[in-house]
Amino acid sequence: MSIKEETVAVPKSGLYFTGKDVQQARRNIEIYPWAREKYEALRRACDEHLQLSDEHLYRVVLGMKDATFAYGISGCPKCGQPFPLELEDQLGMFSSISEWPRKP
Repeated sequence: MSIKEETVAVPKSGLYFTGKDVQQARRNIEIYPWAREKYEALRRACDEHLQLSDEHLYRVVLGMKDATFAYGISGCPKCGQPFPLELEDQLGMFSSISEWPRKP
């Protein structure tokens, strides 16, 4: 006889944010317009990523295997050139998310 276990997703916290941090953020979203605006912008960005092709995302993430670039500090993992410091100089280096394949 097989017993089906039901799993429930449990948000993980504590690495960067404590439970108290999350509670405070929720209160801020309810009270402050600026917090609600930031939350909605972040949610839209996350929703956009959820529409991307799973295969493409796996290739993007797994394609970085053995690449160390520590948030751009050590430069491009392909050519070794340092990343430009100015945001305007970085813009041409990356494709837009709008160009990535979407789920059917």
